[in-house]
Amino acid sequence: MIGAMYLPYLIEEPLESASLDLVSQNIFLILGDAGSGKEIQGYLLSKHFSLPFLSLGKIFRETTQNVSHMSQTIHAALSTGEFVSNEIAAPLLEALTLRADCRDGYILVGYPRNLAEAHFLDALAAKQQKRIQAIFIFVPYDVAMARLVRNKTCKGCGKALDAFIDSPNANGICLLYCSVCGNSFNDTADTSLEEVERLYRSNERDIESVRSHYQGKQSLLAVEGVGSIEEVFRRMVKTVVGTLRMPPPGGVAM
Repeated sequence: MIGAMYLPYLIEEPLESASLDLVSQNIFLILGDAGSGKEIQGYLLSKHFSLPFLSLGKIFRETTQNVSHMSQTIHAALSTGEFVSNEIAAPLLEALTLRADCRDGYILVGYPRNLAEAHFLDALAAKQQKRIQAIFIFVPYDVAMARLVRNKTCKGCGKALDAFIDSPNANGICLLYCSVCGNSFNDTADTSLEEVERLYRSNERDIESVRSHYQGKQSLLAVEGVGSIEEVFRRMVKTVVGTLRMPPPGGVAM
């Protein structure tokens, strides 16, 4: 769980019943470059739509707490910053989506990471008789870099989190306490500007291929990610609900 500190940013007004019906049987795929804020927005959307939140990074971290060959492999990859292969990620994700709470749909962040994984997710959605609705949160490069360079690590458990800021010159939300153990974060940025740049560029091409894939399938929504957490969240909900309420070609709006 991301943490209760974000719950005040949930939209309190209930969704219309028609919208709740439309939300069902969807896989909401939250995409974006590093620093786009996709994980917190996906978490808030899951609470708002009452759907499970599946974060690949969180799944990997939880799996390392178990004693198994898979957990050791994942831990080794995460410790060295290496890519956890899809041979591990795909069956792990599929098993989780078979849970009873995922029957009506779920919010997915951190997967697919490339085009091959997008094809796997398409096949999984078809098998589960669900629709994929991809949401790409876009932010300018300088804003993403400003967010990433403010990364913090917990002094207690070592968990890493991004401090969310609106832009280099705007006030925003800066995390003060770890949502895992409650300890404070280190006061200074943990990575150099060069390392942040490497992180941003390392997955830029793959993310673009995934974005183009779902755009070509006419299942991609674009949401501007600049602004406060609440502003971006309200913008995303408005875009998603408005799109779901549109009738399909030749169909009738619900």
